[in-house]
Amino acid sequence: MQGRGPIALVTAALVFIGFLAMGVGLARGAEGCPNEEIRMQQGMTELPGCRAYEMVTPVAKGSGEPRAQSGEASGPDRLFPIGGARSSLDGQRLGWVSEPLPSARESGVSQLATRQASGWINEDVVPALSPHNDLACPNLLGVAGWSSDLTRSVLDLPAGPPATNEIAPRGFMEEGECGHDEPRLVPGEPEHFRNLFLRDNLTGTYQLVNVTPNDVIWPEPEENLQQYWPASLLAASEDLTHVVFEEELALTPDAPIGYRGGDELYEWVGGQVRLVTVLPDGTPVHGSLAGATRNYFPEPGEARAVNVAQFRRAVSADGSRIFFEAEGSLYLREDGTRTLQVDESDGPDPSGGGRFMLASSDGSRVFFLADTRLTADSTAGPGEPDLYEFRLLPDGSTSLLDVTVNPGEPANVMGVSGASETGDHVYFVARGSLTSAPNSEGNVPVAGEANLYLVEEGVISFVATLDSFADGCGWTADAACAGAEAGGASGVTARVSRNGEFLGFNSMRSLTGYDNSDPGSGEPHLEIFLFNATSSELSCASCIPSGEPPGGGAALRWPANPGVNGNWSNGYPQRHVSDRGQVFFETEDALLPADGNGVTDVYEYFDGAVHLLSTGSDESGSHFLDATPDGNDVFFVTDESLLPRDVDTLPDYYDAKVDGGFSEPPPPPPPCDSSSCRDPGTSAGGQLPATNSFVGPGNVRPRKRCHPRHRRHKAHHAHRSGPKQAASQPRKCKRSTGRKGTAK
Repeated sequence: MQGRGPIALVTAALVFIGFLAMGVGLARGAEGCPNEEIRMQQGMTELPGCRAYEMVTPVAKGSGEPRAQSGEASGPDRLFPIGGARSSLDGQRLGWVSEPLPSARESGVSQLATRQASGWINEDVVPALSPHNDLACPNLLGVAGWSSDLTRSVLDLPAGPPATNEIAPRGFMEEGECGHDEPRLVPGEPEHFRNLFLRDNLTGTYQLVNVTPNDVIWPEPEENLQQYWPASLLAASEDLTHVVFEEELALTPDAPIGYRGGDELYEWVGGQVRLVTVLPDGTPVHGSLAGATRNYFPEPGEARAVNVAQFRRAVSADGSRIFFEAEGSLYLREDGTRTLQVDESDGPDPSGGGRFMLASSDGSRVFFLADTRLTADSTAGPGEPDLYEFRLLPDGSTSLLDVTVNPGEPANVMGVSGASETGDHVYFVARGSLTSAPNSEGNVPVAGEANLYLVEEGVISFVATLDSFADGCGWTADAACAGAEAGGASGVTARVSRNGEFLGFNSMRSLTGYDNSDPGSGEPHLEIFLFNATSSELSCASCIPSGEPPGGGAALRWPANPGVNGNWSNGYPQRHVSDRGQVFFETEDALLPADGNGVTDVYEYFDGAVHLLSTGSDESGSHFLDATPDGNDVFFVTDESLLPRDVDTLPDYYDAKVDGGFSEPPPPPPPCDSSSCRDPGTSAGGQLPATNSFVGPGNVRPRKRCHPRHRRHKAHHAHRSGPKQAASQPRKCKRSTGRKGTAK
């Protein structure tokens, strides 16, 4: 016994140390994640980065179904995004679209969700309208643009049906019978055609953007077959104190006279409208916002690019600088007082011919293409442009630099993928071989191919050689890039972090050694790649880590439309890439063993590893919406009930938020008969907070699931979805009827 005593003591000590270590581990886990209790309640402790789920869309939606995916990313020509969703920079607000919610003032589709201390609340930002008799009207009105913090928005609203006599102005024919704001939002606003309003989302007040003089000359009906191009948002400052829009009418005394069949370019600032397109000598001319595409429908059979001028910074962040194109040249309009020619030649060829690509956030640096020699060392040639940088220096002087000088051959720049906010990192694609230094995979540029480069303060680095056709949406804003069908919107798919350190892009090519060919057809799938400018490392974010062949691949999608209509082309490039180098995306491929549903799920790629952000068990799939620049908030849509409160069968928007989550209230009471039911009451705005929490033994996630069913959405594509279930107890499945199904 004496010999066994010390052993027993040692064993007991080891056991005690083991329990102590476990306790320390749990304590460290709690210290590492301040929301660990909520994560445990949700059963989601495996979410990376101390994330927890928050339900953004409201519980009581009626038939107000949030937009879900309109189609799978089946190829580079079908990268359809989810329209309407946009996060504020800090993740405290989300703009989104849906059918009317309960207690909605109008049948408009634009909604604003705001995060509060106990959960998310939602409001309809479309004001009350007079009766309208066209079922398409809700799709033709709403928010056309947001400020970066979503505290302000630009509303595009009808102003009454077209006039029936030739004395009064003729309305835009697509407006139909969509009514007008009722009561009027601003005294004296124009009637019979569409108007733009600046809405303060904190106070609910409005200002008219397209301020129209009383003596304006209206277009004659016979001149344009009753078509009138009304005020339309193109771009703005980040806070929307400066709004740049196009408008057919001459709204200022200096607007060009006699121009018909097109739009003039105006700036609204301080409640006043002024013409943007003024030449350096003071001559007003007809022109357009640099790099922008016209809103509203193109000509029949004509393809139309998404207008990303807002995010290519054709208007500086503070609105003081606006770039425009006129008479074949590129100009900078500053503070509404002076104009500088950006593509003025310092070389052997004449000035002009500049094609705007993008600018820095403050507008002091602008990058453009020209196939003329605008500097003495330029090697540009006809049809083979160079990339130039124009700088506005602090003392007011300017400089022009060809950043792609290539003595051996023309650079032949094809387009620009993106840049940092300061303009010190610019990613572009060129057919020329501009450096002999290999990339991280040991490859060098291939002359004549689409070579992706980074230019950082004059130093060019090679990233990868891409497919000239299939990968074309990665560097061009041209319509029908990568073969998108005519008349349909496409747009740039590459995403650059704000600091420029990280570039995310699509490619059909095997850039890092992973075999991305389909096992059946042998055709390659799109995959998502990440370039780290600091380490010069190229990695595949969406490739299956085990090396198994892809089943569907993955892709960053085209920019999203701000609404659900086809009129507005001012798209929003979703934030797929964070300032830390995270890549957020969706894929049908199971990148992790936990992903067992065989449909689309949302992932995070970071520091060489992938993490599930959706559960991997939703039978209908989950889709990425947007993220904040710091990557702390990742918004996605799913049919799955991730919280006890989510008991309907409709899709919902969630935020996978770092240190997030809310304490949930008790589950709702059991159903009652008509004689004993009482109105449970609602929160302010007629809706309960979108997220609340369960206080008790914890959240038991449902394991018994309904079979998938099919439901048609108004996005013109079929979408699979599975009934949601309350997380507080197992439920039997019952097929829903109508748009709002139930599970009992």
